[in-house]
Amino acid sequence: MNKVSVVKKEILLKCHLTASLVLALLVLMVLDRAADSTVQDMKAQVAAYAEKELRVPPYDAVVYTPLWIEHLREQPKERPTVAFFGTSTVYGTTVIKGVNTTAGVLQAHRPDVRVLNLGLSGARFTETYAIVSSMIDQFDVAIYEINYGMTVVMENEEEPVVYPALIGKLGGIPRDWVSRFPHKHADALPSGVHRWVADHALNRWTLYRDRDALSYALWKTRTPKEKIRRELSKRDEVRTGNKRPADPLYKPYDQMTDDSKRRIDEGFRNLYTWKRPFDEESSFGLFMIGKTLDLLRAHGKKAVFYTAPLDRQLIDNRKLIRWEEYRRVMNAYRELVESYGYPFIEFNSGGNIVPHRYYRDPTHLTDEGNRLFGETLIKHIPSDILG
Repeated sequence: MNKVSVVKKEILLKCHLTASLVLALLVLMVLDRAADSTVQDMKAQVAAYAEKELRVPPYDAVVYTPLWIEHLREQPKERPTVAFFGTSTVYGTTVIKGVNTTAGVLQAHRPDVRVLNLGLSGARFTETYAIVSSMIDQFDVAIYEINYGMTVVMENEEEPVVYPALIGKLGGIPRDWVSRFPHKHADALPSGVHRWVADHALNRWTLYRDRDALSYALWKTRTPKEKIRRELSKRDEVRTGNKRPADPLYKPYDQMTDDSKRRIDEGFRNLYTWKRPFDEESSFGLFMIGKTLDLLRAHGKKAVFYTAPLDRQLIDNRKLIRWEEYRRVMNAYRELVESYGYPFIEFNSGGNIVPHRYYRDPTHLTDEGNRLFGETLIKHIPSDILG
């Protein structure tokens, strides 16, 4: 074979490769545009729901919350805004109507301001920091609930985050923050290089940036792996007959079956058990709240912190919490918050703030219970915070 033929073949091969790459890129661009259309439709639906119900849809809120945040950041801020932050007790996982969440109750009292419910079920202080950081220019006042169960989780669990996809999308948590805590898996957070590549390249593609939302749109799960796991679980339940019907989330504890009560008791006993002794000097929870306080102060935000009201009657009856531990932990959080000049409201220093009959479990309230607590919270917030 002469040299001319070899050169021609090499040229043809390069042309084929170039054409293949161009075609693949065009296909990818078409798919990405279709994906973007899907995500924009989801965002519009989430925003419409949130405008009406004062929060994102209840199922898989971890998928919807970033979409709502993106929508809020795209809108002009037309009036003073108050934002609630925290976990499921702020979101209102066991509350049917959004108007009965603490954010909903405040909105009814103060129609002159906009109230946002940015609570996220299961969110640790890391996820909540990412939410606060991503919304820092969209609110004037932060109302932040500290749930005792989450203070335990922040020390017990080795994983620093529970929703890595949300952190990857909203950002705000450098890996080196976690690296100083030896018992935490810092690798759960993206490296600086990964974050740079994601911010400057990968996140420009909807297929990558919103892969969790697209997965949910296609399979009603955040990932294909989760879909497979659910299907296998269903098959196992059918095969073994081990499926146990659960009482509705909105049902008061006293009206539940004995089996549901037992599961709740066991779950919260485990939640409130410290696997690692609480140490103020090495507390990851205190560290993350400190970072949140730094952020709020740096941006001149008003804020108030409060403790989630617990069902002390049920907790004492089932012996779920050692109150000397609770007081030691919450006093540390109080001292930290107050050292920044922010008020800290403690709702568990005595008996029940809300009667036991309005609780679904030791920390979650029914609609009526949450409405009653919302009214109580408003009365405790200093007048200069809300204006």
